[in-house]
Amino acid sequence: MISSPAASLTRLAQLIDFDGPNDDPVDLIYTILWPASATSAFLPALSQICRLLRASQVRARLRQARTSDEALAILEAKPVPAISTNLHTCCFEPGVLVSRHLSNA
Repeated sequence: MISSPAASLTRLAQLIDFDGPNDDPVDLIYTILWPASATSAFLPALSQICRLLRASQVRARLRQARTSDEALAILEAKPVPAISTNLHTCCFEPGVLVSRHLSNA
């Protein structure tokens, strides 16, 4: 049980082949935890995040980010109007999470 949405970005040190439809290996994983009490806001927020991460320029910049602050600035550079952020970060190195706590779901 969580009371507000939370998300994290992980940049993997080694690519993983998920046999996806485009056959591209994966090195960025964005995970979202969403409270059951806010299900009506989930799909719009997920859609916005998917649109943001679909942009190859955004993914390329995330791969080049050297710190969690840089990665968070990249994620926040594109508008995500349905959610506001309350950020808590940790080191941004391959295999280390960048946490992003979301509110107003």
